[in-house]
Amino acid sequence: MKIFKQIFFFFSLITICAFQSCDKLEEPYTEIQPAGGDTNMRMVIIEDYTGHKCVNCPGAALIARDLEEIYTGQVMVVAVHATYFATPDQTGEFTADYTTEAGNTWSSYYQIESAPYGLINRRYYSGNHTYLNPKYWGNAVEDFVELPKVAIMSMNNSYDDASRMLVTKIDTRFLEKITGSVNLTVCILEDSIVSPQKNNDPLVGPVPVIEHYIYMDMLRDNVSSIWGDELSTSADVNVAVSKTYSFHMNEAWVAEHCSVLAYISDATTNEILHAVKKKVDPVNY
Repeated sequence: MKIFKQIFFFFSLITICAFQSCDKLEEPYTEIQPAGGDTNMRMVIIEDYTGHKCVNCPGAALIARDLEEIYTGQVMVVAVHATYFATPDQTGEFTADYTTEAGNTWSSYYQIESAPYGLINRRYYSGNHTYLNPKYWGNAVEDFVELPKVAIMSMNNSYDDASRMLVTKIDTRFLEKITGSVNLTVCILEDSIVSPQKNNDPLVGPVPVIEHYIYMDMLRDNVSSIWGDELSTSADVNVAVSKTYSFHMNEAWVAEHCSVLAYISDATTNEILHAVKKKVDPVNY
């Protein structure tokens, strides 16, 4: 399976370079994700640090997206708009501000000063820094998906369109003993945001600007605290913990394009141990 995925990823990158020439995705804009439940595999999160003034970021987003498809239901992407490349200009095409307090805090903590770079489960890979150049994302993901699964997570979302209040309930059951504290972080992501994006690769899209670029998996805000809330101080096998949050959705966000992402992490190292993601379900409107 590993060899197959390596070959598949290699030819996918060739395909991206050779055939990707559109400046936007065709409707409907969809994403691959677990349906609020869990799989029997270890979840891996790619934090793609990006920005609308980063000319190499559209290509990196394609790599992340491709990995999400190769490892269907096991890899999730979070596009974190941070660093100078995400700062808004006072005038011109790049006045939108897609930065967040959490994204700025994380990029500062991990000393990410440029883009595109990525964190893969916030775990060191092969002795390198935690943050990686996109060319290493595939190898890191391939290694990390093989790690033992430490928990089962599920999520239930309820959303009221009139009040724009979202209630999300996350259940976690540990499959092994974890020494030390475990935190739970809950975020809101949004898809299908159309906005200009700088680009230097004509095989990815128009140069120097993709006017109608479609941003996917964009971090919008944290429901929990930035580094997560304490979930357990000494998790043991079959210990189950439930946590519920209420959150007012920003009026500027399109609710049906939003998802809730929840992940557990080691409170000391910040390494992400497992995750679950579910859309703000339209059936609850």
